[in-house]
Amino acid sequence: SVGGSLGAALSPLWISWWLGSLGAKSTLTLLLVAGLIGILLYIQAQQKVRPQHTSGVHSPSQTQQGQLACLLMVVVGAMARSWFQVSLTTYLPAWVQSNGGTLAQGSQMLSIFLFAIGAGSLLGGIISDRIGASGPWLVVLISTVLLSPLFWVFLHASPWLQILALSLIGIAIGSSYPTNILLAHDAWPQQVGVASGLVMGIGWAPGGLGASFTGYIADHASLATGLHYLLVPPLLGILCALAYRLFLNAQRTRNKISN
Repeated sequence: SVGGSLGAALSPLWISWWLGSLGAKSTLTLLLVAGLIGILLYIQAQQKVRPQHTSGVHSPSQTQQGQLACLLMVVVGAMARSWFQVSLTTYLPAWVQSNGGTLAQGSQMLSIFLFAIGAGSLLGGIISDRIGASGPWLVVLISTVLLSPLFWVFLHASPWLQILALSLIGIAIGSSYPTNILLAHDAWPQQVGVASGLVMGIGWAPGGLGASFTGYIADHASLATGLHYLLVPPLLGILCALAYRLFLNAQRTRNKISN
């Protein structure tokens, strides 16, 4: 998560300089980078990996209804975060320009945001480990609760306070990356690979759709109005985090009774 976020954070600065210096056709050179990465991945895929067996995996005979409900809440919560993050990433440079800034300033703000996500990816895991068993859930809940008020401050504050709010938003989003995956593992321990794939795959699917919805509102009203609607997805994420805890506690109670 950290490596991917840092790579994404560097790209707006690099691409803006690249386009300004060499023009749009120069982006074809990125195919060389993609080819190199593909070769490295192919070499790594040829290495034999010793299978790892997860201890404490639940038997298929256990009641899975509560587990499925927990996993669904994690995935929907990831969808809400994806809607918020992709929309903000997509329209942040345009919003900076609409408020009198330049394209370079928009790229700088976007890089700050993405760097903060990378830092949050590392920080969220560290904080979760220090808290203990309930750490991942608390990190997800608190980070999601902070998103809407921080984003409101960002939309209405002075430039320097905007940078601070944007950085905190990025940290809050990034901190939920590893912790969301851990919640999915707790919800569906018998198939942790499937659980991870749902969070990292389907969980990101609404990002583009949400960004399109934000753009639709911006076209028919204004970009500021469209961005104000991003105050809603974190509220959905909060409900999902609370419902996850409720379903998980109910499932654990049923397991104790059955045992």
